[in-house]
Amino acid sequence: MRAPATSVLDVLTSDNEYSFLVELITIAGLTDLLQQQDASLTFFAPTNQVTRLVAAQFCYFQFLHAL
Repeated sequence: MRAPATSVLDVLTSDNEYSFLVELITIAGLTDLLQQQDASLTFFAPTNQVTRLVAAQFCYFQFLHAL
């Protein structure tokens, strides 16, 4: 029996640890691309904890640059 076809977005939405990333994907308009089940993609998917850390560091560096 063959495993059911899934997309990158299916995998991400099935795990709450990627909910922030899914929100960012939606805002960026990448849902159509990442819903393709036959797409050959390599996708780095950081968890919510890592995504928040990177966002916080980005904001911090933007603040320092504005000084």
